[in-house]
Amino acid sequence: MKRIPEPELMEDPEQALAYGRADFEEPHSNFIKLLLVSCPLHGGIGAVLDLGCGTGDITFRVARAFPEAVVDAVDGSEAMLYYAIEGLVKSREFGERIRFI
Repeated sequence: MKRIPEPELMEDPEQALAYGRADFEEPHSNFIKLLLVSCPLHGGIGAVLDLGCGTGDITFRVARAFPEAVVDAVDGSEAMLYYAIEGLVKSREFGERIRFI
């Protein structure tokens, strides 16, 4: 499947919420599987940078896959970051390991 990027940031809170609620289970799980295969020394990774993190789904998956890593996650949309941070606070799973920027 060819990815067609959005022409602009999802700055509207309703858009960001809809994106965050969308079902990306299959492609995001497959991405993490490929990442783990590509990084055979994944146990020793200390830092990850997630650019264009959106609402944080892949960020959270990366943090689970690399339990020793600190993940810095960046997005240009305040609305996306709002929902990412909300998800982080609700999960209480990652402590200080994820920073949304």
